[in-house]
Amino acid sequence: MEYSLFTLLILSMAIMNLGYEVDVVHEWEYVEFEWESQEQKENAINSGTYNPNTSILVDATKTDDGRLFITATNVFGPGSPATLTTITNKTGSGGPILRPYPNWSWHNGSCICDGIVNVFRIDIQCNHIIVLDYGKMGLSQICNPKLLIFDLKDDTLVKTIHLPLDFATNQTGSGLLITPLVYIRNISGKCTQFLNKMFPSSVRFPLSLRERKRRLTVEHAGYSDNAELKIASNQNFPKQRPSNVITCNNNS
Repeated sequence: MEYSLFTLLILSMAIMNLGYEVDVVHEWEYVEFEWESQEQKENAINSGTYNPNTSILVDATKTDDGRLFITATNVFGPGSPATLTTITNKTGSGGPILRPYPNWSWHNGSCICDGIVNVFRIDIQCNHIIVLDYGKMGLSQICNPKLLIFDLKDDTLVKTIHLPLDFATNQTGSGLLITPLVYIRNISGKCTQFLNKMFPSSVRFPLSLRERKRRLTVEHAGYSDNAELKIASNQNFPKQRPSNVITCNNNS
């Protein structure tokens, strides 16, 4: 069973339907990591921290220096000992070997909330990588969500923005932060950070690195029984369609 990048898989289906040819750059049968030692790998397997069957690749983003970042989520529970990685030039039996970013200490430290818990997507702007760590493994909220900003010049942390749970979830206490988006003002050296894609029905924006925050809630957003996304001629999939009603809670 191959674990492909979901977004790229859907895109390639659409391209094939249009008659275009695409070249496969990387593919995996299962996820493998660049371990510090065989003992470390065996300990991760024995503890359940590493499980190729639950390590799912989600996002791929390339930097100007040629590095390709891959996120390996723990959306179904522990399984990816490092959820933010880069592709190495090594290949194992499962596919290209992944190197934890910035290093292993961010993923297996004694205090996990000081490191990186779980990442769906990232964004890269101004030679910085913006990491949205939603702090959740499977259904368990391990730590509060946070934004981590690393300087790609030397891979050092330059900013952490902690997000309280009442900011990261909706009024029912549920939610999933997925995608960070960066808006760059037309001012030299000024980058403003936005959060996007709040599930199930809220979109929240911390405005700028000064950590001013505003919450936008999309009411009645969710899955519509009448909406569907057709990918193949004989397969229909439900499609999420938010309503056009948006309320802004200035006191959130």
